[in-house]
Amino acid sequence: MLTPVPVSGRDVAGRPPAPIVAAEVPVRAWEALESDPSGTFRGDICLGARLVRFFPGKNGGEVLTPNFESACEPEVSFDGKRVLFSGRPSAEAPWNIYELELDTGSIRQITRDVGNARQPRYLSKNYVLGPEDTAWFLILFAGDAAGEVEKDSGRPAWDLYTCELDGARLMRITYNPATDWDAFLMQDGRLLFASRQHGRPSDGRLGRMRILELNQDGTDQMPFTGGQGRRVQHMPTVTTDGLAVFVEADRVSAEGGGTLGSVRLRRPLHTYRALTGPEDGLFLTPSPLPEGGLLVSWRKSERDAYRAGRFDPTTGEWAEWASSPGHQIIYPRLVAPRPIPDGRSSGMRLERPHGQFYVLNINLHDLPERAWLNPSIAPRARLVEGIPRRVGDEPLESPMLPRRVLGEVPVEPDGSIFVEIPANVPVEFQLVDTNGLVLRTSEWIWTRNGIAQGCIGCHEDPELSPSNQLVEAVKKEPARLLLPPERRRTVDFLRSVWPIVERSCARSECHGNKNARLSLMAPDTTPENQARRAYELITSGVGETDDPYRGRWIYVGRARSSPLIWHVLGHDTRRPWDLMSAHGGESEVRPGVPGTGNPLLTPLEIRVLAEWIDFGAHWVVKPQASRTVAATTKREVIGDKR
Repeated sequence: MLTPVPVSGRDVAGRPPAPIVAAEVPVRAWEALESDPSGTFRGDICLGARLVRFFPGKNGGEVLTPNFESACEPEVSFDGKRVLFSGRPSAEAPWNIYELELDTGSIRQITRDVGNARQPRYLSKNYVLGPEDTAWFLILFAGDAAGEVEKDSGRPAWDLYTCELDGARLMRITYNPATDWDAFLMQDGRLLFASRQHGRPSDGRLGRMRILELNQDGTDQMPFTGGQGRRVQHMPTVTTDGLAVFVEADRVSAEGGGTLGSVRLRRPLHTYRALTGPEDGLFLTPSPLPEGGLLVSWRKSERDAYRAGRFDPTTGEWAEWASSPGHQIIYPRLVAPRPIPDGRSSGMRLERPHGQFYVLNINLHDLPERAWLNPSIAPRARLVEGIPRRVGDEPLESPMLPRRVLGEVPVEPDGSIFVEIPANVPVEFQLVDTNGLVLRTSEWIWTRNGIAQGCIGCHEDPELSPSNQLVEAVKKEPARLLLPPERRRTVDFLRSVWPIVERSCARSECHGNKNARLSLMAPDTTPENQARRAYELITSGVGETDDPYRGRWIYVGRARSSPLIWHVLGHDTRRPWDLMSAHGGESEVRPGVPGTGNPLLTPLEIRVLAEWIDFGAHWVVKPQASRTVAATTKREVIGDKR
């Protein structure tokens, strides 16, 4: 339980040891905030905000940004003398990053013409190792310069960027097709950030926001909190005694408030602990204090305004340090020197458009069934690129992003894989069986220019240390999956699946006009209308359900759990690690052989059906410069290893 302590106390809990910089937002400014339907994408809590400095023992604060329509998200420099913040001079202007000199009050603009730039952070020294070693400081921010949008809400999708203190050397470092933001620099030089995961059945109907970590150059991203805690986790920070703390909720409100969760840095995947409960109120924007506590915004209920204060993660004590009548106080930061985190070097070669990715052994995993992969399956590795949504794109009928295939390669006998792929594109790493059904799939990953990175196994425990051995795949040149975008194939219903259905399923003796209830033929003779009728029947749901992945014939994103695949293969294709029922109930279609008189599909046709379902069961995919499966050669399906 949260325990208030007197504000007038003489110890550090009752009185701040130094001034505080925070954003002050009129309470009325939040009245128009709208929640995202998924409950993961919060509204813009900084509209109408201004930066204010609060001094210990004094009432009220000093306004630092009188000439800005909005100024928010302060970040104090390592020497405690400057403040980065996001701001805009008018409501029509884009958000940019500025730096404020606290002693003089002078403000200079850092970013220009890069869309909206938010949530700035000072980074430690960056090094380039070589004949002439160089080092320089960067800043990091969340931005929308890529012009991508969230696939379901149409809101801007945010990515992480770095640049120099004068705005030069702008570089995007995250490539998740959804949103990445809320970055925090740990003392070892690694970054924590909140990443929205949305677009596959394993993410659930509403998706999730989880904490990831990566290097300052965007390499070696990996899960940090794993699947522990509540569905939405964001705003991470780390205390000086090694406790990673974040705001979490099952479904966030428009301003993003929630309870506090934590993990230890030493074993983050196995040390989750809830610090507060719903009865303790709502928390926002925590930051570390020198003695191990947190400076955080808090309010008891949604009827109250946020105020800033100290929270002790060990005792649960809370002490108010700053408030302002009629205002929300958010993003409180202590104005004091702090240690500079470790510097980081980078092996990136920007002139190289490709990167390499390896897996040491797919048989190393975190599944309860240790021997999850039957040796007779002979899996292959398929690399699939996600196609981000952009402003002006047509709405999606599928709950998943469209995909296009980079290529497919065999797995070595010792379970290792080594591929070269285009840098800086979101990719899923899939293991597929001989029918093209996905067995396991990764989160969205990417590699950077000239970088080789990888993982130990297939969803292995990231705290696992691999055995010291040279695996078979890296003894050879990598499989180069480097088809240009215009040759990366897509799979959709209209151009890839309908020809198969029309030829093999929509016959009068099978699902033609003879059987009106299950007829795949539309009364209208227009070929596209007939295809549309078949698409709607195949993708239709069962009863009343709000699960967009669930259908009568298919389970979007999971071909091996789809009755349509059971039907064409003649057996249930679910694996032991799947749920007992993909649909939570009985299916009208039972596993069985095709109907009498219906010719068996060819292996390639079955593979097309499986890929269509696993890639999202889209009606039509119209990515720029892409091809459909109908125009693809066998070499491009398998992957050209040269």
